[in-house]
Amino acid sequence: MSKEKDKEEQLSLEETKAENQELYQQLTNKNEQYIFQLNGRLKELGYDPVAKEYVLNEMLHEIIEAQHSHIPAKKIYGTVMEQADNIVGKDYEVPEGDQEKSPTWMIYLDGALLLGGLFSIVNGIGAYRDPQANVGLFQIISNFLLGGLAVLVLTKYAPKQGQTKGMLKYILATVGVMLVWVLAITLILYLLPDILNPSLPPIAIVIIGIGALLGKWYLKNELNIKGTLF
Repeated sequence: MSKEKDKEEQLSLEETKAENQELYQQLTNKNEQYIFQLNGRLKELGYDPVAKEYVLNEMLHEIIEAQHSHIPAKKIYGTVMEQADNIVGKDYEVPEGDQEKSPTWMIYLDGALLLGGLFSIVNGIGAYRDPQANVGLFQIISNFLLGGLAVLVLTKYAPKQGQTKGMLKYILATVGVMLVWVLAITLILYLLPDILNPSLPPIAIVIIGIGALLGKWYLKNELNIKGTLF
């Protein structure tokens, strides 16, 4: 593998994908066919798609360099089958923070169940301790809806693990999300008629919260949701 890039200078996943597309255009017909077949073979073997992008990126740099001396990829790495087995047989360290993300709706659902469930439990316990604290149905529903949006925003701005770059944006995003959340719930409590926001028994609210957290755990494993905060 190429050693031109230090780990600290390694491109992000999206940058690597974009660079790979540019490098593909520089390949000879034979080398392009070699990479195409290798990519297909790695998919068949179930190789990690994120690691694959970085492995191919290093190979593409080496292949293009070798093209100047008219050395084909097959002479460098052997047959497609041999190289695929060689890649799969070695652990490739993916940069921290890079991972394949699930579709937006999955991340939203996971976040809604997580934060909506947690807030339901907190609200349920609070209503149990203070009988005067009415918690309405629409308020509970709003926590789920806002929870999903909050997680989408926070995952977008969350800095990569072990890095401080982008931390200020993440902090501002977190503060902004919480302010919008508090404002929205406040408006619901004071402006929404009681008939549209009927009070729920504390035990029912807690059960909703526990059910939501169990649902989050089940769906995260069942759907293999990736790229969430937790």
